[in-house]
Amino acid sequence: METVGDRLQKLRTNKGLTVSEMAEIIGVSRISIGNWERGDKQPRINNLKKYVNYFNVPIDWIRCGNEDEMPTVRNKLCQLEKAMDFILDYLTTLDRQQDIIINEIKELKEALNSANTEEFKKRND
Repeated sequence: METVGDRLQKLRTNKGLTVSEMAEIIGVSRISIGNWERGDKQPRINNLKKYVNYFNVPIDWIRCGNEDEMPTVRNKLCQLEKAMDFILDYLTTLDRQQDIIINEIKELKEALNSANTEEFKKRND
């Protein structure tokens, strides 16, 4: 059965690209490309998206292969992995939004404290 690395290598070689050229396109080292293609390591989602954009292929094909050839359990695992990636992306977005909200609340609190201090000074003068 074909692996993610096999599919990445197939994309690269079918286009006639060297490992060095692919590394430059993706923005990683030649070692990373080699590790991915051999299956020693898995590329991060942001790097897979670069392959998707460059080769114009579905990310599902890179990650899971031809769904018709996969057993049902593998299909379910692939769907679960996709759902987890979506949730992680969503939580990352929420985390960024939470930081923005917290900073805005802190600024409002500082402004309120400042206004209260000025009001107190006016009353006591």
